[in-house]
Amino acid sequence: MFGPRLRGADGAFQISYRQRPTLAALLHRINLLRWTGLFRKAYYEYRRATFDPTQERSVEVLMGAAVFLSREVFEASGRWDEEYHFGVEDIDLSMQVSRRGPPMFVPQVEIVHYGRAAGRNNVHFAAPNVAIGYVHYFRKSGTSRTALFAYKALVTLDAPLQIGQKLLEAGWRSVTGRRVKARKSVLAVRGLWAFLRHELVRFWKA
Repeated sequence: MFGPRLRGADGAFQISYRQRPTLAALLHRINLLRWTGLFRKAYYEYRRATFDPTQERSVEVLMGAAVFLSREVFEASGRWDEEYHFGVEDIDLSMQVSRRGPPMFVPQVEIVHYGRAAGRNNVHFAAPNVAIGYVHYFRKSGTSRTALFAYKALVTLDAPLQIGQKLLEAGWRSVTGRRVKARKSVLAVRGLWAFLRHELVRFWKA
């Protein structure tokens, strides 16, 4: 399996591959823990530490915006896992394919990717399912029940705090004339609220 270099509509390179996520990396996204800085390095390594848009190389995870592989490999690797409703399925597919050979990043091939367009237009669906997708991925990759329980508890407790933070952020950005960023903060609030109101049970069952 190989993936092309992603370039945004603004011409800037986008992250086209990553390392596999760890619980430590995702714990850095939790407000209750972010201020400690304990997991900052793990999060940075997961998101972008190794990305070089110019060098062909084997990688752990290709971004799902565009990947290329033969039908034979796709079928033999288990195809898309339909337990993922939106997000994280590209991480899972990369993990399954890597058992047959490492995914490759090929910068000689390039596509324009309108990043997050689908997620932002459907935030009530996307945000909760990404959270649930990570839990499903960690369970498949062998994370212990105790660690998953602790992670779920922290995410659940943190969601109301994030809603409050994002509301304050949206207000400040609006007052200071940064309307586009204010709308992004409001979208984050809507996604978090949809998670708490409609998908919390499914998150805990994942």
